[in-house]
Amino acid sequence: AHFNRMLAARGYRIALHHRSSTAEAAALAREIVDGGGDAVTFARDLVEPAAPAELVQAVVQHFGRIDLL
Repeated sequence: AHFNRMLAARGYRIALHHRSSTAEAAALAREIVDGGGDAVTFARDLVEPAAPAELVQAVVQHFGRIDLL
């Protein structure tokens, strides 16, 4: 969470992945947005073989690109 806050403070748009920690991810996204940053949550179960590619596609669709992974 600290790393995400630090990157958001430097202007990075944050894609927060979670599997089942919906409330925690939403709270961190809200904190970043309230602080003037941009953060969105993405729920995926990375155990599923297609999930990593779907996650990357969803992030690119939302933000237009990925600068740091």
